[in-house]
Order: sequence, then C-alpha cells, then structure tokens
Amino acid sequence: KNSIFTSQYYGDKQYTKVSTCVWQMIFFSFLLIPLALAVSFFSDKLHILPDYLCVYGIPYQKIIFSFSFTFFLYEALTTFFVGQGKTYILSISIILGCIVNVILSIFFIKVFNLGTIGSAYGTILGLLAEILFLGYLFLNKSNNEIFKTRTISYDFSLLKKIFKLGLPTGFVNSLTQVSLI
Repeated sequence: KNSIFTSQYYGDKQYTKVSTCVWQMIFFSFLLIPLALAVSFFSDKLHILPDYLCVYGIPYQKIIFSFSFTFFLYEALTTFFVGQGKTYILSISIILGCIVNVILSIFFIKVFNLGTIGSAYGTILGLLAEILFLGYLFLNKSNNEIFKTRTISYDFSLLKKIFKLGLPTGFVNSLTQVSLI
C-alpha cells in the first residue's frame, strides 16, 4: 500500500517525500529479517505438504522463507516507479529476474545436481537481480537530483500510516502464500 503514498506525493510534487516512503519500506523489510529466519527455522512444522513431498519441499521452503524479507524490499522499490507511472521499468525488472531465475535454476539443478534446493537458489537470485536493477535505478544520479533518493530518511509517523493501511491486506496475502507453499 506504499504506492498510494508515493503516488500522492508525486502528484503533489512533494518529490523528497516520494523517496521517504520508499526508505520507510526498505527499513521495514530489514526489520523483517528475524521473522523471516524464524519462519524458515520452523517451516518443517509450518506446512501443508503431503508426507511424500516433504523431502523435496521443506528444503526449498526453508530457503525461500529465509529470504522472504526480500519480497518486501522488492515491493518497496517498485512503489517508487509505480507512483510515477513508470511501470515499464517493472516489466523490464521482471523479465531480467525471470531470465536469471531460469538460467541459474537450470545451472544449479543440472550442473550441481541440487534439485529443488537449486531451484530455490535460482528463485532467490532472480529476485535479487530484480532488486539490484531497481535499486540501481532508484539511486541513480537523475533520481537523486529530483527525489533525493540517496538521502536516507526515517519518518516513523509515515511508516505507521503505511503499516496501518497495508497490514490487513499484507496479513491476508501472507497467509495465502504460506498455505500455497
């Protein structure tokens, strides 16, 4: 729901607040690291996989959950571009991430014989490629001149507003993700 605030500030030409919204979500994603690691640690008990799939599914699930905070980091960066209506940048990042994911998954599975673990590594590295691409664009010179993206700013009241608006939807989405894995 951060994109609501970034769009509002962009429309009002309050450009420094646009990057402040993004920074709040970046901070929030890093705060989720302990939770992600805890969920990963207990993921062998937090699943609905049939017994015959646990051998393959649990190791995959542990890796994905360990890096689940990166999904929020990705979302934080996407809101910067969505708020400006530059959704084509997201399409490019998704294509890049998918290419990295497929190539590395095949590499880890075929060359290193890692099976589902190799697929998890490919998935995470594909997402990290998307984050690096969007992060580079977010911090580039022109965006920094207009939006002051390199100025790390913390605004607890804004984070509370974002969190209050996004918590119900985020909670339901998280439950849906957990039940699908």
